[in-house]
This record gives sequence, C-alpha cells and structure tokens, in this order.
Amino acid sequence: AEAQCAWLDEQGLVDGVVTDDNDVFLFGGRHVYRNIFDNKRYVEEYHMQDVESEMGLDRHRLAELALLLGSDYTEGVRGIGVVNAVEVVQSFPGKDLLRFKQWLESPDVALIAAAVGGSASAGSAEDQEDSELQREFKRSHRNLRKTWDLPPSFPNTLVLAAYAQPHVDHSKKSFVWGRPDLQLLRSFCRERFGWPTDKVDELLVPVLQSYDQRQTQMRMDQYLTFNQRFAKIKSKRLQAAVTKIAGRIDPEMTIAANVESTPRNRQPGTSDGEAVDGTAP
Repeated sequence: AEAQCAWLDEQGLVDGVVTDDNDVFLFGGRHVYRNIFDNKRYVEEYHMQDVESEMGLDRHRLAELALLLGSDYTEGVRGIGVVNAVEVVQSFPGKDLLRFKQWLESPDVALIAAAVGGSASAGSAEDQEDSELQREFKRSHRNLRKTWDLPPSFPNTLVLAAYAQPHVDHSKKSFVWGRPDLQLLRSFCRERFGWPTDKVDELLVPVLQSYDQRQTQMRMDQYLTFNQRFAKIKSKRLQAAVTKIAGRIDPEMTIAANVESTPRNRQPGTSDGEAVDGTAP
C-alpha cells in the first residue's frame, strides 16, 4: 500500500500520504502525515523537499540508510545506530558501501602490526584508494566496527531495486468518489461468503450511514491549527554528518542536548497507508 500511495503522491495525484511507515519516502513519497491514529500524540507533517535540502538525504541515500538501520525489506546492520549510519552513508555513498563491507570484514591491520611488532603506517592497498573522508571514518570507528554485524547480503541490491522501482499501478486517471452500491455488495457477499442479506445489512448499513455523514466533513488542513517546525538534531556528530552531506545545516534544525522539542499539530483520522488528497470524498 505504501508503494502505491507514494507513487500517487510523487505524481501529484494526491496531496500526501497518511502512514506511520517510513518506507513511504523510499518508495518516492513527497508529503507524509504521521500519528493520525494515535489520540495521545500530535499529527506530524514531513516534506521530502526539506529532507533533501536541509539534510542532504535524497531517496537513494535514504534507501542506503535502510540497508544499515533495517526496514520492512532488510534486517539492517546489528549494533549500528542512526548517527553512525548517517556517517557511513556520508563516507561510503553509493557503490562505496561495498568498500565499507570489505573494511568491516577485513582484519584490523593496526592490531596485526602491533602484534608482530611492525608498522601499519603504509596501510593496505585498499586503504590507499580510500578518500580522505573514508580514511578518517576508519580511524574514528576502528574500535566500533567489531560491534557491527553485517547481514550476508549487504548491501542488498534487490532491496535498493525494490525501493527504486516498486510494482504499482501507473494509472493517472482522476479519482471519482461515489457512494458504495449496497445491492452489489449484498450480491458480492452472498456469492463469495455465503452471507444472508440481513448479515450484510447488519455490517454494511452502519458503514454507509457513516459515509453519508462524512460528505460534509472538514478538510484535513482545517484540523491542523498549528504550523510549527519541531524536528531537531541534538547529536553534534549527526549535525556534523548532515553538514558534510548537505553542505550546510539550518540553525533551526539544531538543539541543545538538554532541551526537548514539542510537536504542535492536532489530528484527525483515516486509515494507514492511505493517500490523502486534502478534500472530503
């Protein structure tokens, strides 16, 4: 459902996608609304344009983060966290994730050199081909890498392909909202489920009555009475990684470690993974 809704959003056929599943961005979603179904939390609104411009993370880099942190399609790298994952994507973009894997699975040259009384200053041939950013990453994460456990298929190109080219219906026909046909539903339920008419009516008539009442419902944006940004980055390492990826960082995105941010949006309700066009059906 997320892939189809993301495609509709990407094509501009809807105003956004209501879902708590972050995979929607990896499928191409541009506008996402979260926490719609949690009465104890505020609605959160996310725009992919902000993620791209302010964090330097496009759809492909988000998919690479999914390979590291895990998603519906992959278990991720055990032991790695968000900050380290962003630093990996920053230092080993694209096909260089293979170099990250090779480094993670290779012997520690410095430890071997120390054990035999030699010098590791020359480094391996692979190290000589590294960028300065990659060499710095290896130096600063040398002790951490023993705590990271890669899945055998990492980096899984099939997962990247599933996000880049999901199987969806590419129809661009405009949506037409109509009242469900009760008589056809009765026939369908009788033929498929063997339900008598009274059972069908017991289940569906209240639904249709509720549907009729919703014809005059408010637009979703009328529920969102506040419009305040709240996404903040506390980790200084993550701030540094984002700055290197995006080339800059918006001061509004940073926050001191001892300050908490509070989201401000109120919430309506609809179903998970459902594309939203901002109007009543």
